Amino acid sequence: MGVLGKIRSSLGGGPSGEARANTLLGEALAARHQGDLGTAVARLHQAIAIAPHLPEPHFWLGRCQLRQNQDEQAATSLSAALKRAPAYPLALHCQVFLAVAHSRLNLARGDTDYLPFPALPAAPPMISVIICSIDEARFEQVSAQYHRLLEAVPHEIIGIHDATSLCQGYNRGFGMSRGEILVFSHDDVQILTPDFAARLVASLAGHDLIGVVGSAYLSGATWFGSGWPHLRGQVGVPADSGTGTVANFFGLYGTFAEGVQAMDGFFLAARRSLCLKLPFDEKTFDGWHLYDIDFSFSAHLKGFRCAVANDQVMIHHSRGKFGDKWDFYRNRFLEKYEGQLTFTGPASYAQLDPPAINMPSNEVWLAITRSLVLAAHAPG
Repeated sequence: MGVLGKIRSSLGGGPSGEARANTLLGEALAARHQGDLGTAVARLHQAIAIAPHLPEPHFWLGRCQLRQNQDEQAATSLSAALKRAPAYPLALHCQVFLAVAHSRLNLARGDTDYLPFPALPAAPPMISVIICSIDEARFEQVSAQYHRLLEAVPHEIIGIHDATSLCQGYNRGFGMSRGEILVFSHDDVQILTPDFAARLVASLAGHDLIGVVGSAYLSGATWFGSGWPHLRGQVGVPADSGTGTVANFFGLYGTFAEGVQAMDGFFLAARRSLCLKLPFDEKTFDGWHLYDIDFSFSAHLKGFRCAVANDQVMIHHSRGKFGDKWDFYRNRFLEKYEGQLTFTGPASYAQLDPPAINMPSNEVWLAITRSLVLAAHAPG
């Protein structure tokens, strides 16, 4: 159930003032859904007058104002919603859409700068990109991307085209590599990050393992199973319509999310020193699932510095598969870490309701990312 459904399901509760405000909120949401923004805004102002302490009317007023391109007013309304300490996931929705308002204002002023980054060192480390792929066209495309992004640093692309598992393929690739930084990448990753090479080198100067999305508290065998407010990062996926990109936001609190316990494996980067001590577990995970959760959680348990790099903006042209084979490796994972997980709830991505925005352009997405990272909201 989304934010809209959750609000509708709670209408009418609380003292009489709140009940009336909630009724007005329901009327506003119905009007907004029908495209009648004038009525929606009027009802929301009435709800705020009756119960100004409720965050929901302020939030939806801000959403309506964004639709009306009233970005300054939207920023004020969404800030008011945040000040009323909403619970997750509404808190994250407030943060993200406040960043949307700020990014629009910045772009309107001609401010298109991205996040600052440190310059490359005079002698940058070599970077080895390891890709397991059986699709020649996709491998050539992603290789060309990495060559372009890493042209300012020494690098190599290592393709493994006959891996029996991702763990086995990545271990083979590491054995062939020469880099001080190892990138383990799927062949369907699109990287939009400006100054990618410099940011990657800087990230691994202070961490042993970085990813793009993950959790600061692992539950079960998925990085997202812990739910709110433990999730970190962002990722783009193909829109359901088949055209465009939907950016999913899980929490961007500063440039890095420290102390991450598990990360998605579509993009991982590690220091060579970590890989020498911690190979992928190809005996237990001899297929195509759970290699990433196992690798990142094991690194966390061994005391390596694991983080999500919030300044990385990437699209993963896949939505993942959860079937019988995934369940098989999930059981292996839970058996391997029995007693080391606080609870092992089921995968519940459908219940998360993360902010998901159809991005009109990469420029807009980068502007939203910048606003979120610089705001540095505290995780709930």
